Amino acid sequence: MFESQTVDHLHLLARQFDGLAAQDVDPDTALQRIADAVPNRYAQDATRLRALITAEGDIDLYTVGASPYGRLAGLVKTSGLDAHGRIQLLRDFSHYVTQTRLVIGTYWAGFSGFILYTLALVGIALLITGMFSAFVIPAFRGLFTMTGGRLPVFSAALLGGEQILPALLLVLALIVAGLIVFSGITVRNRLQRMAPLPAWVTLLPGLGTLRQSWQRDLYLNTLRLLRRAGLGDAEAQAIAAEQSGFDVALASRDRAMEALAIAEPLGLLDSELDSQCSDHVARLTDDLLAARDRIAFATKVILYAVIALLVIAMYQPLFQMGAII
Repeated sequence: MFESQTVDHLHLLARQFDGLAAQDVDPDTALQRIADAVPNRYAQDATRLRALITAEGDIDLYTVGASPYGRLAGLVKTSGLDAHGRIQLLRDFSHYVTQTRLVIGTYWAGFSGFILYTLALVGIALLITGMFSAFVIPAFRGLFTMTGGRLPVFSAALLGGEQILPALLLVLALIVAGLIVFSGITVRNRLQRMAPLPAWVTLLPGLGTLRQSWQRDLYLNTLRLLRRAGLGDAEAQAIAAEQSGFDVALASRDRAMEALAIAEPLGLLDSELDSQCSDHVARLTDDLLAARDRIAFATKVILYAVIALLVIAMYQPLFQMGAII
């Protein structure tokens, strides 16, 4: 997750810039020292870092690929922060990425293993069905015909004749596997970019809760980043809602939002935001694991049901052979 040279290079250069800023080196001098110090393969990333901090040049480069810094570029362009605010935003955003990348990487490692497991099950089902339909069931059919019997109806319907049912079952299995792979890749790419999840993922088990939690955490962290960078409250809330896709009005009963609503009139909004955002890693971990487990359970039920039907259809002729011999 977040495994690209651009992200890793920017992460490294942002740390160096932060270190120079802590030594009271002015931004232009710090950027020039970084550009002079890095090897050639970092040159483009040094230019991108300068574009982010100075808001000059083409920062649309960040939107290419699954990079979370594309989201940072969007915040820089939308917020209109001054140089000090952009530096603070870069510093906090880099820390945010560091917190999140390990959690999402661990989730994807487990999910990719499950995708391979699902594809293996589908391949086994295809192989078994093909072998029995091509060799075993025709032999059983001939044996039953010679002895005046009939192939069991379920076996004949599922594995014999026109083979419409097995084709439908296999198509179903392939659709399920395809949806799992497509959904997993889509979620991974959106999480990589730290972008909102599409609305259609709520149709899949477990992903509705994950989407709500992810959008809320994007909103809270974006709001915190913008406020710490010096943006006004109303403008920060509007940009955070737009960037995260989080509907604040519909989520008024969310516990985190209720806490903010209580803290704001007391003048404690920033401290409450810090508290809520510090918990986002634990929430994200729990929600990702829950979503993965629910998807895995639903997928296994469907695939195991398909394989069970195939096994019953395969063994039913053996069970009835005693009656015809």
